[in-house]
Amino acid sequence: MSKQRNLIEKSHTQGDLRTCSKSKGANPLQSLKATLSDTRGFVLAEQVISIVFIGLLCVVIGVGLTAAFQSYRTAQETTRAHELLTRAVSEVSDDLAFARAIDGTGVDCAYISPTTNTLVRLGNDVKGSGIVLMDAASKSDSTTGLLNGATTGGSTDFSGDAVSSNEVLFVPSSQGLTVAISDVECNSDQKSNTLQWSYRIEILRATDGVVLADTDMVVAWIG
Repeated sequence: MSKQRNLIEKSHTQGDLRTCSKSKGANPLQSLKATLSDTRGFVLAEQVISIVFIGLLCVVIGVGLTAAFQSYRTAQETTRAHELLTRAVSEVSDDLAFARAIDGTGVDCAYISPTTNTLVRLGNDVKGSGIVLMDAASKSDSTTGLLNGATTGGSTDFSGDAVSSNEVLFVPSSQGLTVAISDVECNSDQKSNTLQWSYRIEILRATDGVVLADTDMVVAWIG
């Protein structure tokens, strides 16, 4: 009986060893195929977690894209503002530096513009269209107060108000940006014994008036 029992236990042990060896040597492709063929699907909790995760991912992506587009628009707007500021400074500085004559000194003095060849003052269009050259009107005659001995040729009327209604658009606003000039003055520089123009130019967003770019300039009068 003891011999039979030993034989039975030995056969069982050998069978277990054969089973373990078969399981260890199983084909990985068969295991993957068995996993993929499992049709039990997700439980309800897994589905809820997946939906919540996808929703949070969409929110994060949406916020990131919105911030990226806003940064891009801001950068583009700032670039356009500085380009317009550079162009306005160049146009205004040339007109003031090469003025044919200057009528008086101080704040808002008039000069004969090389652009229009008439006595003008720099100003802003009331509708925000840009910087304009406004026909100047003075109570003096056509020669008094004009430096460098220049005259207006008798064509400018000095008997009206400080500024007439005639305007020439000099530096236009563009692409939702408004260009404006202020603090225009012409004063004598005692060190160099020359006249110098000073002014300020701002580039504003047309919708809310926020200043995007600005600069203060000093330009010597060359004549």
